[in-house]
Amino acid sequence: MELGDERVLRVEVSPDEAGVLEAFRELIGDPTRQHREDVGFLRLFGGPCEPSAPRDDRRMPFGLNWPEAAIGLRGLFLGGLIGDAFATTVEGSSLDALLRSFAAGGLATTRIGATSASGRRSLLFAEAMVRGHVARRRGGCDLQELLDDTDRRALRVERRQATAATDGWLAADPDVLAPHPVDPAFLADCQAKLAGRTSPAKSSATNVLTHAGMLALAWDNAVDPRPPELLVGFGELLAERTHAAAEEALACGALAALVRQGETQHPFSRIVGMLDFLMKAYPGREPVVTAMHRAVELESEHRADPARGVAALVELVDPATALGALVIGTFAADHALGQRSVDRFSAAMALSVLHDGDRRASAMVCGQLIGMFAGPGVLPRPWLDQLDLRDVAACLTEDVLAELGPEPPRTEEWYHRYPLPGEVVEEPAVLPREVRVVVERLRGAAAADSGAGRSPWDLALVRRAFGRSGDGFCEPVKGSAPRLGDVALVHGVRAHFGASVRAAAAADRLARGGAGTSAPVGMLVFCLDALVRAETRQRTEGIVDPRGTALFGLLRWRHALGVPWERVAPGAAEPGGWLPSRAVAPGDPDPVCEGALAEFAAGGGTLRRPVNRARSSSAMLRALGLATWSDEPGEVFAQAVANALLTHGHPDAFLSAGAFGTTAQVLLAGGDLDDAVAVVADELSSWPGHEDVRRALDGTAPHGDGAAPDVLAVALGAARERFDDAEAAVRRAIELNPAAAPLVGAMLAASRGEPDGWRVDASLRDVLDRLTADVVATRVGSPDRRWDQSWVADYPAT
Repeated sequence: MELGDERVLRVEVSPDEAGVLEAFRELIGDPTRQHREDVGFLRLFGGPCEPSAPRDDRRMPFGLNWPEAAIGLRGLFLGGLIGDAFATTVEGSSLDALLRSFAAGGLATTRIGATSASGRRSLLFAEAMVRGHVARRRGGCDLQELLDDTDRRALRVERRQATAATDGWLAADPDVLAPHPVDPAFLADCQAKLAGRTSPAKSSATNVLTHAGMLALAWDNAVDPRPPELLVGFGELLAERTHAAAEEALACGALAALVRQGETQHPFSRIVGMLDFLMKAYPGREPVVTAMHRAVELESEHRADPARGVAALVELVDPATALGALVIGTFAADHALGQRSVDRFSAAMALSVLHDGDRRASAMVCGQLIGMFAGPGVLPRPWLDQLDLRDVAACLTEDVLAELGPEPPRTEEWYHRYPLPGEVVEEPAVLPREVRVVVERLRGAAAADSGAGRSPWDLALVRRAFGRSGDGFCEPVKGSAPRLGDVALVHGVRAHFGASVRAAAAADRLARGGAGTSAPVGMLVFCLDALVRAETRQRTEGIVDPRGTALFGLLRWRHALGVPWERVAPGAAEPGGWLPSRAVAPGDPDPVCEGALAEFAAGGGTLRRPVNRARSSSAMLRALGLATWSDEPGEVFAQAVANALLTHGHPDAFLSAGAFGTTAQVLLAGGDLDDAVAVVADELSSWPGHEDVRRALDGTAPHGDGAAPDVLAVALGAARERFDDAEAAVRRAIELNPAAAPLVGAMLAASRGEPDGWRVDASLRDVLDRLTADVVATRVGSPDRRWDQSWVADYPAT
């Protein structure tokens, strides 16, 4: 039998195990519980039971949440390499000098150096895990043999020797073979190990720790690959090949287990607590578990002065050991993951090297963990641009995701790219540089840019090549807000944006029979106000944060519903500005949005931490103002999604909002509905969970349940059917789903201007006229109204 639900990979169990699980569920009073961790718990203490049916060879690591894991893996490789390159810049520096630089903020702004042999070995071991999965599908591969083969390739790379055709593409890459610092002691270890003898002078176990995290990708034909306690054993096996000390070997295993937990998005305190359970079967675990718990405790105690926390850890463990590097790297990563600042990654890097031990190992551990748990969106763009192995890591990441994904490649080219250890292939295994998957996409996109001189690592191009890769689009950034330069869009915003907003309100009034205002229109009003406040924040603080100001706009909307401000935002100052002082009708209550906003202090509201699983359409209309955000449809889409995520955590809802905001942008720029659908379909392809919204673009209601994709389908269908008659189109939408009416009105007015005779309540019209005029003034400029310091009083940043 099998157990599981739609969110977890199904686990095969024997009849005996099934009986024990049933008794366990009865004991805890939850007969419907179906967790794979229960099976892992039983197998850890009772030994694995052979299932009654053959194992499915397609089961893979990261079974709980593959989309989350895929995002994290992109950050894992790049974050670790940046940590390696950052450590190069501080080699030879005294601890006193580092502490002075840290206190002055200088460490976090330094340029990174070259990656070392440690970074290269981490990529080679990640590639080895891909080879292992390919070998599993082709008949099996011994783990020991694979590790030996990887050591041979690492030796050749570190000696910069020519590689054999059986080595695969990575070991022959010219960037990987470029000159780099090597560790003679580690080379001696590998040579001795491969020769079957003991090395006379062992290198530090931290050399193994730097690539032990890649064992999170591991498998084994003999055991179920998913329970994370097995990763501890894999890490122990890897480290024991050159280092016999139990705590050093188990530190390497613990890192692999921590990386595997990146898909869960649990807080570090909980994940470190799980190490007690994961490591119970391993003698000598006590120092590792104790030190890891202490690292989490010290982060909480010294959050205001984290350098003191590192100093306390150095008193507890030797930072020159694998355990010391692990706990310091974990401490720095935990501190960064608890922060919201835009430079939290660089600050964590600086924190991770404040000791006289193996700074490279602690920085790599820190970078890997932050990358895995926060995704690549948190990595500093300047450091990514400086990273010498960035192209290589990008190619390898795509290959890892292809092999571990639901449909791994089965072509001869793929098998040549990842041959079995010792396999002789008829053609060279090294693919030409120009056909690498990611670089080819990036170069093609750059070439299509009409010679505009954009970097091949331009954010939009990276997003198109990799897909949406984290929550970076939800976070504030330093710099300037994008300005509209497309002449057609500038004209459309000036001519039709105000009409589009008023038409949405008029269509909403028509749908309600002239009675009152809906919640979506009420929220739109406060989000338009927030969009102007975002301009104030950028001009006064240098921070671009449309989502942050939108959150406080939505809180003001909730306050306007009659909720006391001290309950809406405890501890925050009463809102200022001209709009809250007006008697603005906020519309009807919306339980989904009110519930989400009531919990805003708990965090969440991102891809990685959805606030709920709501699929309703009430966030869609808020995206209308964001149609003016950028010339780039992808940026409009992303900001509309970021806004919707504040109250709606299901892809059906937030991707529908992105689709509507982008449609409005295309229509304002002079496109028609077919143009808009084509642009939105292109943007959707890089977002997980887009299937229902994609079907809605064709005018087909995916479920007929009134959720956001159905409302989008109705709106697009009605607008297409009655494109030349706005009132008829709105009335058609009202017949099918009244929630679609304001969307139809907004789209048609964005394209054709405000319909004659449409009426909005006089008090609301005055508010909309001022808000839309000020949005236009801040986004594209207005001869009648320009932003100056007096706007701070009308539109304060908070």
